[in-house]
Amino acid sequence: MDKKLITATATIFTALMLSACGGSDTEGTIVTLENGEKAGVIMTVPQTDETETDPLASVPETSETVETATSAEDGLVVNQTMSAANDFSFTYLGTVITPGEASAPVIEALGTTYDYYEQALDTGSDSQNTTAKVYSYSDLVIIALPSVSGDYIDTVYFKTGNCSTSEGIAFGAPSDTVIATYGENYTSEGDAIVYKSGSIKLSFFFTNGKVSDISYEYEPEL
Repeated sequence: MDKKLITATATIFTALMLSACGGSDTEGTIVTLENGEKAGVIMTVPQTDETETDPLASVPETSETVETATSAEDGLVVNQTMSAANDFSFTYLGTVITPGEASAPVIEALGTTYDYYEQALDTGSDSQNTTAKVYSYSDLVIIALPSVSGDYIDTVYFKTGNCSTSEGIAFGAPSDTVIATYGENYTSEGDAIVYKSGSIKLSFFFTNGKVSDISYEYEPEL
């Protein structure tokens, strides 16, 4: 993925969380990015009965094959010890969520009220603009990006301890527990340790030695 898109989606989430810290999200709240740019206005979008056909829905939810590779970009080391069970999907409200797969079936399946806004992202191209779609649920945020086959899940951020990874890691878990669960093959990035399996990056952020944030990101090999 383009580095500018990665930075932009992270900035969108930061702006959303900063807005939430000041109080509960309410309809009409203006979300502002760090550079002062208006990101959008939060809207409450109720569940609808409409269904959307997404070409990406034919992609299987799990994979029996785990790629083992390394990438020198950003000093990232791909985790080489993951089993097929550790494909970096997780389940929320009975719905399996996997970055890189179609967002429409997931949004429809969750079936709850969420806060929503869109943000134009700078792709570095004069001829193309990318619009991120941000769905903020009570416990997590899903950021979807467009592709030729339809919108796909680009990033998922946990907001509360009500979410956990498939391996049972949630907010408050000690760093030793995370490493014991996922292995020693990780990359340190600031206050985070990062694992990668295939095209999915799983990051754990720590405060005082315990997990304070968790994110899943879709990062296909270039």
